[in-house]
Amino acid sequence: MHWFTWLFLFALIAGTAWRVYLSSRQNGAMAQARAAVPTPFDTSIDLSDHQKACDYTAANSRIAIPDTLFDAALLVGWTLLGGFALLDGLWRGLGWSPLWTGVGVIVSALIIMSALSLPFSIYRTFVIEEKFGFNKMTPKMYVVDLIKNFLVSIVLGTPLIAVVLWLMESAGSFWWLYAWLVWTGFSLAITWAYPAFIAPLFNKFSPLSDATLKTRIEALLSRCGFRSS
Repeated sequence: MHWFTWLFLFALIAGTAWRVYLSSRQNGAMAQARAAVPTPFDTSIDLSDHQKACDYTAANSRIAIPDTLFDAALLVGWTLLGGFALLDGLWRGLGWSPLWTGVGVIVSALIIMSALSLPFSIYRTFVIEEKFGFNKMTPKMYVVDLIKNFLVSIVLGTPLIAVVLWLMESAGSFWWLYAWLVWTGFSLAITWAYPAFIAPLFNKFSPLSDATLKTRIEALLSRCGFRSS
């Protein structure tokens, strides 16, 4: 194999092993900390709440280990085992232009990766979150949000991918600078648009009912120079 392939494998194995090690350490730390509330908080936090927080953190750390291993295996499949090459060949067979072939490859790869990660997302939502009483999501809501997330990603992501690929093809040696400017502009636009247009698609917003808390938050916003509608 090429030396860069060995370097890639070494980095992947080292990074995966490090993430698994950190998750394992987190599990051990939660097991040790579970018996008592830390001294600075023992007068304000109940032991039962503290233990629930430890158990919740440990449950997420445990699922993080197979998730990490799966991500590593998926990356090997996409790269060394030819997943990207196979997908690229399928799209090239359609006879589209290089630009739209590239868009098709990237978008379809992202869709496939999202689909393959669904079991972990479902487990976290309907097993871990449900077990600890945090889940407000029904299967119907989950599917609807999944469809809405897919549509929003396609509508926003496809033009961005197309522009970046077009710059790579047409903008010469400084394409990376123009692509960075496009990405920066897109990020700023999303920062503005998300709370106003995207977040309401997935969440229900209503005025804060606690008048005292509302007044305190508005005072804090005012001191910081912000205003909320």
